[in-house]
Amino acid sequence: MIARPIADFPTAFKRRTPAGICVGVWLPDGCGGDVRFAAGRAAATRAAQEAGLPHGVVGRDAAGRPTPVAGSVVSISHTRGMAVALVAPARGGRVGVDVESLQPSRPLVAEAVLTAGELEAAGRFREGARWTETLVRFSLKEAIYKATSPARQGSLKFHDVLIGPLGRGEASYTASGLGAGKANWFWFGRHVVTTVGAPSLRSADRMDLDAVGPAGHGERLPEHKHHPVAHLHLPAT
Repeated sequence: MIARPIADFPTAFKRRTPAGICVGVWLPDGCGGDVRFAAGRAAATRAAQEAGLPHGVVGRDAAGRPTPVAGSVVSISHTRGMAVALVAPARGGRVGVDVESLQPSRPLVAEAVLTAGELEAAGRFREGARWTETLVRFSLKEAIYKATSPARQGSLKFHDVLIGPLGRGEASYTASGLGAGKANWFWFGRHVVTTVGAPSLRSADRMDLDAVGPAGHGERLPEHKHHPVAHLHLPAT
């Protein structure tokens, strides 16, 4: 793979979030995996610069996770048209970021992504808003997976994560075997970007997922056999 200069990827946005500095860069249409990889690293370098943190070549470990320069933590994501990175000082936790495109709409993925309580909540919206609700929850769960892996032994699945009501860019969540936390999101054009910082996941914060529902009512999570969240992608329908 030939390295591309970071200047090849125009900056889309720079944003300070509760989890760290998030930077997005534009991706050319129809680009391959090597270009997406380079764009994600370009975004990470710019985020580290914005945060005043050491920056350099961001590699990847055996599991494919990005390995940051010492003194920082990093998460990277990309989708059609955009790559994003989230960088924060290393303070004993991890961060997670995800970016998703609003189009095309893929409403049939809701059952694979949402718990029974989340499906009920999303079902109260009209079709377009229902897809938006599903997409934000999907993206939040992707970011949570990145922020909590490898703290949880075993693969975290979509139905292991319960997202509370979606407020103004923030939602509480519980993750099976890990505990409770908060996640954030924002829209940039037709892309949703979700960010999570994991230091708050302490054993004292752990909540019973069988007793906590998205609207405060009880809901028992069923057993589902899915691949790990980080390896699931929304299929075209």
